[in-house]
Amino acid sequence: MTVDKRERMGATKKKYAYDEIKKLIIENEIPKDAPLVERQLSELIGLSRTPIREALRDLANDGMVEIIEGKGVYVKGIDFKDMVELFEVREALECMAIRLFVERIDNYYFGNLSRIIKEQENAYDLGDHKQFMDLDMQLHYVIAEGSKNVRLQNQIEAIYDQIRRIAISSRDDKIMRDTAMKAHRDIMDAVLKRDIETAQKAMADHIRVTLKLHKEKYYLL
Repeated sequence: MTVDKRERMGATKKKYAYDEIKKLIIENEIPKDAPLVERQLSELIGLSRTPIREALRDLANDGMVEIIEGKGVYVKGIDFKDMVELFEVREALECMAIRLFVERIDNYYFGNLSRIIKEQENAYDLGDHKQFMDLDMQLHYVIAEGSKNVRLQNQIEAIYDQIRRIAISSRDDKIMRDTAMKAHRDIMDAVLKRDIETAQKAMADHIRVTLKLHKEKYYLL
């Protein structure tokens, strides 16, 4: 086996380890401040400790875990200031995204947005909280993709791993679901009318109200 091929295989294993550990953190399978033990992760994920160790370094660089010299690796919590800053950045990015989405709208992304909102309304009616939240994330990703600005999309996706961690904490919150469903309908109505100003206002209001609700429930993080 050539060196180049071994390097590619190593990179693939590291990426798999990274994705699996990140998923465990986001889904709160490994709670904040919990230790991340290489041996246990190796057995759980089915990889050697080398890609696990490399993945943990990358997760530390991304702010998901904290490496404490002489103590180990721990899931990093989201402090109050971090949460507020994430939502402030999110508002700026997503208001730009919805503006570009409306300006550059095409049948493909409009169809995806319509489908997601219908499926989310169905999950809402059925009380399927997990599906509702998953569709909530999909909706915002579709708007980011539909902006057709790759750099903007990448910036939005970069903060959404942390946003998902925050959202998980209030998945069963009826008020959170009610306000999200109303906001998404308002955004869709503005998109249908090709009303950029109203769409941006609806998005900004949605994110601000969501932040307010998360502030009230920060103790769950």
